[in-house]
Amino acid sequence: MLNANIIKPYDSPTMTYDSVKHRYILTTVALNSVGNTWKDDQAFIERRLKQISNVVYNWIYSHTHTSNIALVEFVLACTEKGRQVIEEALTYQLEADVENGYNDISKILPINPANGQVIKQIDIKENAICIETRNVLEDCIDPIKLIFAGSYGITLPNNRYSYWSY
Repeated sequence: MLNANIIKPYDSPTMTYDSVKHRYILTTVALNSVGNTWKDDQAFIERRLKQISNVVYNWIYSHTHTSNIALVEFVLACTEKGRQVIEEALTYQLEADVENGYNDISKILPINPANGQVIKQIDIKENAICIETRNVLEDCIDPIKLIFAGSYGITLPNNRYSYWSY
């Protein structure tokens, strides 16, 4: 059913793989390629790049049927197409954050200044990623559709990463 070549997750100049959290994180090379306007503080930059990864992956998992999360995680980590999709999504999110602090949207005061009404938490969470990132994730259908409310009916073993010793 999953028609994709399985690869070992790997680091590149623009992304590193966190084998504990099973997710990719952009590097300073990726940041510099979009035009780094952040302060020259390495700890801040690393924290911000991890935050971008967390925001995007959490958005994916919150829009994925619970029975599919392990499969989606595996596809993003262990297929070249999944890796390309997550790199593109993370890069768009990085661009939006560098340009206007997009990842801080969840930290805003939940009051609409135009009308004084409370903004629902679900609406803030829904808009945690920029539209370009959302389009990449929603349009991805190869090797699987990432954002899918139904179950794929595929159960992966708990040791799915053991081939690579983690």
